[in-house]
Amino acid sequence: MYLQKCVDLPPQKNKPLSAKYIRSFAFPSMKDRTPIILTKVIDQLSRDKEALIDKHGKEAKEDIKTVINKLSKLKNEMTTNKSFTDITSDRPDAKIWNAELIKRSFPDGTPPNWFESDWLYAECYFYRRLKEALEQSTYLQNYDPFLECKVESFVNSKGAIIALGEHLNSVLKKVNTLSQEEIRKFLILYLKASLWGNRCDLSLSGGDAVSPDSNILAQTEKLDKFILVDKTPLVWKTLMEKKGYKILDIVLDNAGYELFTDLILADYLISSKLVNKIRFHAKSQPWFVSDVNPSDFEFVLNAVTNDLEDSTLNDLGKKWRSFLNSGIWSLEAEPFWTYFYDFDAMKENDPELYGKLGEATLVIFKGDLNYRKLMADIHWDPTTSFREALQSFHPTNLLSLRTVKADLISGLKPGVAENLTNIKPDWLLTGEYATIQFDPCDDDE
Repeated sequence: MYLQKCVDLPPQKNKPLSAKYIRSFAFPSMKDRTPIILTKVIDQLSRDKEALIDKHGKEAKEDIKTVINKLSKLKNEMTTNKSFTDITSDRPDAKIWNAELIKRSFPDGTPPNWFESDWLYAECYFYRRLKEALEQSTYLQNYDPFLECKVESFVNSKGAIIALGEHLNSVLKKVNTLSQEEIRKFLILYLKASLWGNRCDLSLSGGDAVSPDSNILAQTEKLDKFILVDKTPLVWKTLMEKKGYKILDIVLDNAGYELFTDLILADYLISSKLVNKIRFHAKSQPWFVSDVNPSDFEFVLNAVTNDLEDSTLNDLGKKWRSFLNSGIWSLEAEPFWTYFYDFDAMKENDPELYGKLGEATLVIFKGDLNYRKLMADIHWDPTTSFREALQSFHPTNLLSLRTVKADLISGLKPGVAENLTNIKPDWLLTGEYATIQFDPCDDDE
């Protein structure tokens, strides 16, 4: 019984989050939320069965059955806390995953398991096993089991998308006559729209569609009281002080509405001449339910350009396509983003990516999973500085936009965490609060 492996304790200070601590969010996440996600994947595959057979032929029927059986076996492994097994794949990443499994084995050689492992590693391993089941198939290698819920989430956000798009359009019509103060004001507004777009996280809702507030721009000032750390002035200062050609990277989080808010921010940054080039970083495979992969990026671009019955959005979509075609924007999907590594490990394990990020004037990390990786998924004392919690990860100026959805945080003033816990004990988990945290480039790096 997996409970015999767990202890009735909260997360331990300065230790990685783990499901072995019953009073941590990792425990119910591994016990309930992740198996529910897998159940929904199996249900989705069953619903898509006839369409897949129509597309690939009757031979796909057995393929679908085999994948469902593998996923059902995976669910049983999770709920009974079985030991992890090697990734069976001819893809290059399999060697990395399997070497890590050996590295994380217990002293007696027993492989790691779902509840005693570090939570970040266990969650990432889950999504790699899901990918394994699909890539071993004949017809489902490129199947995205989360596609329908991501599309539904985008469609449910139509009102908010139109409002945000029309707001940007009205600003850009006068962008060449804006004062420096007005340019700064709108930068902060779109940064915060992108921040609060991060509330729409399907992995936390088990894959159920989540709609944003219909007009987040109108509520931005009201939401400021929920931002626990706000370093937006340093973003403006950094962009103003840097002269010459400026690259800005955005490490994406959720597809759908949140991605749209990121594109709005990126358009403003280019159109206001605050930066010259923007590189978007997506996941290379379906990941944590709603994370952006290249197909999701393409879907949103096509939907904005063609599908939504709004001429302003259609024009934005065409402009964004031209940005991509001209190289002003680029989309990249490095394998590192779908490994188990935290970002403290990037310099050693992917020095090329670390160096690439170092080319940017600023890198924006979106969302909770990226924040967890920035923090090495460690339950720091909340007053630990953001810079200290980043450990060795200082490739350039960094900005984290995060709505808080896991029980770790850094950079808070003394007493803030304690006061919030007294008012709202689950404040770290609800997405109600947010942080905008900045780490300046260390020229000595």
